[in-house]
Amino acid sequence: MISNTKIIKKYYKPLMLFILTGIITYFILHSKVIKNISHYDKRKLDINDIKTGDLFLLSYTRNIHLLVNAMLGMNFTHPSIALWEDGKLFMVEYAEYPVKYDGFLKIPFEEWIRFNKNTVILKNSLFIKNDSIIKREILANNILNTYYNYKEKFNNFDGNFNLNMYRFFLKYGNYKSIEKYKNPTCTEILAFLICESGIAKKTKSLEYYQPSKFIGFSGFDLNEEYNCKENYIIDLK
Repeated sequence: MISNTKIIKKYYKPLMLFILTGIITYFILHSKVIKNISHYDKRKLDINDIKTGDLFLLSYTRNIHLLVNAMLGMNFTHPSIALWEDGKLFMVEYAEYPVKYDGFLKIPFEEWIRFNKNTVILKNSLFIKNDSIIKREILANNILNTYYNYKEKFNNFDGNFNLNMYRFFLKYGNYKSIEKYKNPTCTEILAFLICESGIAKKTKSLEYYQPSKFIGFSGFDLNEEYNCKENYIIDLK
């Protein structure tokens, strides 16, 4: 019978090498993510600076997310859009959280920021030509109409990696309703929301809108009265 000492000696070096490789990989990936977002301004956020239509992008800092981000060349992976309703601020997104929230969501901002306190958050400010309270309310109603029309169809989050995502590697087709997609991702549902609410034109298929396209709304053909003039990292401290 092999003694425990011999087993330890046999696997000690490979195990230490594996651990060391993991540590080095983590710091390389973490440094790469930090470097790629270092050019953004960093500001403390006042809730009153948030307007309906502002787009928030999350960069997760867990090891697996850093690895996936580095492999795909992405700095941010998950979008959410701000919505004011009856004097309260909400975030609309397709996601899953540990308690009570799952699917196509409208979450109170205070809870959303608590769930995402350990992420890097990029705020993309949506500007409207000749902006007014009425124009923001019209936009809020458009977002809400789309949200309530599709909330029950996507009441369970099913946007994790699956074989149906082969579409991201094919030639992009024409715009079509989110109902045509099997296992849509968070980016596809938010792109659908942005187009259906009138912020952007329906010129591209939803799978075209990968995370980098959301930064500054850069991948969207925005309608004439909309544009994005600034984005910055939120200082959660």
